[in-house]
Amino acid sequence: MIKSYNYYRNFQLRHDELQWAGMGGLVGADFGSGIEDLELGKFIYELPGIAQLSRTIISNVGLRYGIAAQKALPSGLRAVATHADKITPNDLGWFVRKVLVMQKAIYQDMMTQHLTYVRTGLTGIREMHAAEIIDDRTMTAWEDVASGDSSRIARGNADLLRREQEYCVGTLWDQCRGYKNGVGEALTYMKTLAGSPSVAGVPALREFRPVKFTTDVAGAGKTEVQLGIPSWDWSIFSERWTFVTSELLPRYTYQAKHDRAALNRQLTTPYEQLWNQSRPLYNIPRILASTVNATKVKPAG
Repeated sequence: MIKSYNYYRNFQLRHDELQWAGMGGLVGADFGSGIEDLELGKFIYELPGIAQLSRTIISNVGLRYGIAAQKALPSGLRAVATHADKITPNDLGWFVRKVLVMQKAIYQDMMTQHLTYVRTGLTGIREMHAAEIIDDRTMTAWEDVASGDSSRIARGNADLLRREQEYCVGTLWDQCRGYKNGVGEALTYMKTLAGSPSVAGVPALREFRPVKFTTDVAGAGKTEVQLGIPSWDWSIFSERWTFVTSELLPRYTYQAKHDRAALNRQLTTPYEQLWNQSRPLYNIPRILASTVNATKVKPAG
């Protein structure tokens, strides 16, 4: 995985317009290092108490703010509360293998196109389109990438990113979430809780769209409550794509256009360093701190 993501980065370093490859290379550090911790350290997935902690959150929200507020909590949190202490090594092995299948599916589809483009330009991409290896939208995306116009380049790379997330891995993420009647959803939600893309300015997944609800509190009236946990799940395409288009894509595109020197520093950082910086196992204090700091209770309005 380190070799393949580093390979992605090199496309961006050598070809300014290949922004999808640069994004994939940087985000891969978070994606892959999380899988390493899942396989080697088990991180939060097998820590005693994670299921009990989730049950306590659900219970306390109900006790303090009522059943209606409790129902506002995400199904992923309830899946963790119900299933996290039942996850077996076999379950973890299944999940790791499925994620590796995703990584290979992306590589086989997208790197074939990038290699073709670098070696033969749009001539080779048009041959792929004529052979129905890529669809009309992807053909248009490559025409935009090759246009030399910064706005079209950004749009073309966005369409390539959508192909990756929807066509290459969309069904595979659905399979992960649907695994074993709740076990898979517990794992994908914890992935969302721990994930933090390695792109400058992009928030951790848990900090994007945190759980929020408004409720009546005795003696205080209408009260807004925000919990430092995500209200969404990375494995759901529509929710993942909202994060990508509102955070990851615009921030990377801006940096590629306006601060290429800073981007190049990231793209040339030894990949093992990026990888280890992103490992959840090494970032437990930061994860806990951001979860606590994001928790807020204040009068409504």
